[in-house]
Amino acid sequence: MSREGMAWYPRYASDYITAVAGMPFELQGCYALLLDLIYDRGGPIENDPQRFGKLGSCSTRKAGQLVAALIGMGKIRVTEDGLLTNFRAEKTIEIREKTRTNRAKNREKVGKNSLENRATSPKNKTLAENLSGHGDAIRARVPEPEPDKEYIYQPLESLTGEVTDELIQRVTSWVMKTASMVVPPNDLPLVGSWLRRGATFERHIKPVVADMVGTSAGPIRSMRYFDAKIIASLTTVDVKREQEDRFIDNVLKFHGARK
Repeated sequence: MSREGMAWYPRYASDYITAVAGMPFELQGCYALLLDLIYDRGGPIENDPQRFGKLGSCSTRKAGQLVAALIGMGKIRVTEDGLLTNFRAEKTIEIREKTRTNRAKNREKVGKNSLENRATSPKNKTLAENLSGHGDAIRARVPEPEPDKEYIYQPLESLTGEVTDELIQRVTSWVMKTASMVVPPNDLPLVGSWLRRGATFERHIKPVVADMVGTSAGPIRSMRYFDAKIIASLTTVDVKREQEDRFIDNVLKFHGARK
């Protein structure tokens, strides 16, 4: 399975300070650099003293000595292929990969269940039976089936009107399900505040949450994780909408003038 690098990784200050206590500054710097390169690569890296020397502004010989010292101390491990890695980094990356895979499976499962629930909905079944054997004229007069309100994770395209308790509950449930939140966070009221400030599900909440969940390096345990970007999207999306509207108006004026 191919791995993607981690732009961010958990670094526990107290653990790191304990691990490097007594090491010379230059050795600590080399250790920190190698860890960053391993996480950035998403796995073991080549033992390339020339590259390390350029990144650390030292000679290739000095970089090789520092790497050898870290290997001798057990801070850096050499794989069977001669690559450099770190035990804790490998475990962290492995957990991240499992989390990404599980989230992808959960999203796929939610989408599949949504389609199955719609297909087996009594209202939809009745509608299909009524339409069976009739012409297009009758079909045109039959109203579209209403969404199954009992299915809380159905798509929320229509939820852009009045901010009600039901709306807040359904959007909250969608965010928790998408982010794989098992335990409800303490900051759930943030969802209501987004909606009351003018955020809509389709234009603001859904794109931000989907993007941040897809790029998250670890578990998401709070709504505050999305807060800043959703609030920022209120301005960004509105500006883009105004630009689109202005462009359409100009096109219409241009064609009107030509007539």
